[in-house]
Amino acid sequence: MTQALRHPLDLVRILLSRPLLTTVGALLVVAANGCVVPIGPEFRDPQEKLPPEPFKPTFTSADPPFGTTVGLDGAARKYFTVTVDDINVTDQISVRWVLNYPPYNMTATKQLSETKAPSNHTGPLIFGLYCKDVDDYKLADRNLVVIASDNGFTKEGDAVDRMLPLSYDASGVLITVVGSWRLSGCQ
Repeated sequence: MTQALRHPLDLVRILLSRPLLTTVGALLVVAANGCVVPIGPEFRDPQEKLPPEPFKPTFTSADPPFGTTVGLDGAARKYFTVTVDDINVTDQISVRWVLNYPPYNMTATKQLSETKAPSNHTGPLIFGLYCKDVDDYKLADRNLVVIASDNGFTKEGDAVDRMLPLSYDASGVLITVVGSWRLSGCQ
């Protein structure tokens, strides 16, 4: 019993008279179009409030300016001054003064001084250098490096990186607060 459809309304009459055919047809249309049924969002408990990231100290001034060549002269003492600022006022700033670093070289690198400034320290940190401090290190390319940390320093032998053993804080994090000068004279 096949009938030719003469008008679009004929299709509607056939579908309305046979509900099973209508349901199967609707399922076929949905499957052919790839309909996606949305799934509700997943609700999670909010994470506990995490503490803020710690702020690193910064150099606010240096005299002579970082990156300059500083001439050392005979018996006269040359002073290097840095001012370190830290937004965390309760942090105790530690500063290392290191000769011929980085990279670390057992015969050329020398830690000259390590200073701890009291909390809330806002004044400059001063380091004096004589020619006699560098006499044993007659390299063509000498430098003085200052490293600042608000978390102390690791011991030289405890650092993970053997090329930068003086650049890690007490928790083992690499310190990036570094300034340096080239040294000339004292030959």
